[in-house]
This record gives sequence, structure tokens and C-alpha cells, in this order.
Amino acid sequence: MSRTMQVIELSAPSKLSICLRDVPLTPVDGVLLKTSAVSVCSTDISHFHGNLLAEQYPVILGHEYSGTVVDVGPECDASLLGQRLAYFGQTDFGGMAEYRALRPLFAGDLRASPFKTGRYFRDDERAAAILLPAEISDRDAPLLEPITAVLRSILSHPPAVGNRVLVLGGGPCGAIAGAILQNLYATKSVAVLERNPARQETAKDHYADYVFGSVDELRESDDDAFDYVFDALPPLVNIDPSVCPRRAAMRAAKPGSKYVLYGASQTLQQFDTWLLLAKGITLSSAAFDVDHFPMHKTAFVMRTAKQLLLRHIIDPTWIMTNDMSFWNPDEVIEFFETYHLTSHISPENGNSL
Repeated sequence: MSRTMQVIELSAPSKLSICLRDVPLTPVDGVLLKTSAVSVCSTDISHFHGNLLAEQYPVILGHEYSGTVVDVGPECDASLLGQRLAYFGQTDFGGMAEYRALRPLFAGDLRASPFKTGRYFRDDERAAAILLPAEISDRDAPLLEPITAVLRSILSHPPAVGNRVLVLGGGPCGAIAGAILQNLYATKSVAVLERNPARQETAKDHYADYVFGSVDELRESDDDAFDYVFDALPPLVNIDPSVCPRRAAMRAAKPGSKYVLYGASQTLQQFDTWLLLAKGITLSSAAFDVDHFPMHKTAFVMRTAKQLLLRHIIDPTWIMTNDMSFWNPDEVIEFFETYHLTSHISPENGNSL
């Protein structure tokens, strides 16, 4: 095996390049993975545009991942060698490389290695992980990470029986949330606010009872219509308050409703505190902090996420619609620059070629 590897590296916001870096060392209690596929999520896009900031640069993007174990540390289970796995956690980074090191934590393992980040929460050097059955392909397996993330959020703050649900944003995580809320919870209806026509059609076909194509359309609906709002929007920068979808959603929310914030941004976002106060809306989220939501609990959530894929409650055919080669840097960089203009989600790593 070569001592160097190709990586997709962010040297500063909007500065993405293909570089060579040393292959990471195998952790004593972990594994070295040869990458099979990585999908791009809004976290990667937010780092690219500077709405999320790394503690230091350069960083290797990517964390929605599948790979094969090619080496194990002396304190790790040797039977993992040759196994395929996906993971949740450890960092936002490191996936878009030919190899990555990982300290996996499987369901039932209570070990923890917490540390304080520079972003005001405690993370874990270990990552919730799951072995991949043959029925889940390398290409589809990276979806286990966002499914796990959405599940953590909904399980922490579920809707009540008979709730009318509004999902903000019909991108990949909004679509995953819509499918979970439609199929696993006894909701009365699921609506989505999404301006992208392709994503509107996906919503109509697979999980939504109603689709609002614009803030104006949502405004035309009845006030006090929704009991539960799931906010999967990307960061909204320099938006006119009169067309802010969050404000429109709060106007459409019932008094005493629940508003679940999913997407992350270090760019300040607009929230209408008057509507929160006037209606008594509860604003909630699932914590990144492992003192509040330990990584060993996330490992159990990931096990459930696997079942959602296997039972086609979440179907990759309507989540991932575009593949790209890890070895074609111009295509990958263009994807980052034009992400919000497309319904596509997943560039596939070159190891599948």
C-alpha cells in the first residue's frame, strides 16, 4: 500500500483542491478503512461556503461514508478485517480521502473518549459504527449517517399522535425526515416547503401529502395549521424577513406547537422571537454534545437506521440521483459550487471505479 493518498481538501472557505497526504496510522483500538463511497451533505456545503468554520485549516471534507477495513489495531477485534462499515460521528471531516482511520463503537459498547471541542460542545473520539450487510451497497451505505442524524432529532423530539407536520426543506435530510414522519409516526399529514421543482416531485411521490412551492403559498394556508415543524433548511444568509421561510412556518404553526431545528450553521439565522413568545412555540434540537446524547446511544440509533434502508422506508433511488468520480476534481469542485441549484446529493468515491 502506498504511504500517500489522494484527498479532497478545504484550505479555506471556497478553496477546495485535490492534494496528496500521508495515509493515517491505524489507531491502537481502531481500524484503517479503504474508502468505498462518500456522499456530500449540507455540512460539507456549509464548510465550503463559510457558514460553518473548521477549528483549523486545511481539512479533508466528508463524513457520510462507507469503507472496508484493511488494517486493525492490536486492541481491536481482528475479525473486523475485511468487513465493510459505515459510521456516525468522530468529526465532520476525513471522509473524502482514499483511506481514513476510525475508532468504531458498535451497539452495546459503552466505552467513551470525550473531549471538548472549540465549538462549545463535547465530542467523542470514537464513532458510532455499524457493519454493512450484503443487501446494502457501498454506494447506498453513506445514507446511514444522515438517516441516523435525522432519527436522533426526531426520537429526541417526536410529534404527537395526529399531529399535522410541516417539513422545511425537501433536500436529502428533509426527505428522510418526511419519510420517517409519514411512515413511522401516527401523524395526520406531512407537508413540505420546497422551491426546487425536482424535489417537489420527489416529495409528492414518496412522503408528502401537501407541497408548498414558495413562502407565498405557505402564507396562503391557514394560520395555526401545523402542530409540528421540522426545520431541515440550509443556512439562510441575508434573507429578507418578509420572505423568510422560518417566519412563515411559525405563522403557520399552532399555539403550543413544537419546532425542531435540525440544520447547523455558525452564521446567525433569523428567528421571529415575537411569534415564539406569542404562540408559545417550543424550539428544540438534538444535541451534538455527547454528555447529553452519548455516542453509545447513537450506535443503537444507527442500527435502526440500517433497518430503514433494508426495509426501503428510506429508498436511495429517490435520495441519491448523481454519482461523480473522486478522481475528477473539476466535477467535484463544480458540484460544491452549484449544490443549491440541483436536486443531486452524492458524489461517489473513486474506489468504486
